[in-house]
Amino acid sequence: MNDETLSQALNLLGEKIREERKRRNKTQDEFSLATGIGPKHIGAIENGKKNIQAETILKLRYAGLDINYILDDVIETLKEEGKNIIEDNQ
Repeated sequence: MNDETLSQALNLLGEKIREERKRRNKTQDEFSLATGIGPKHIGAIENGKKNIQAETILKLRYAGLDINYILDDVIETLKEEGKNIIEDNQ
């Protein structure tokens, strides 16, 4: 995945996580307590500034977020815009 597509994916992912947090009527501090992820880290994720690690994904899922739905929506948006996240490295 090139840098531009990765940046766009991270921004979309952050937007979806922010939407889910707001749908639950949680502040970043409340969401932090529910997920075990620091509020600054949550802010960085929501703003597309942080690449999410597996541990963070697991914490979000453990807190009840439908990660599959969020990721599917991000991937569908990228596909609609003609972005290919799979690069042939051969």
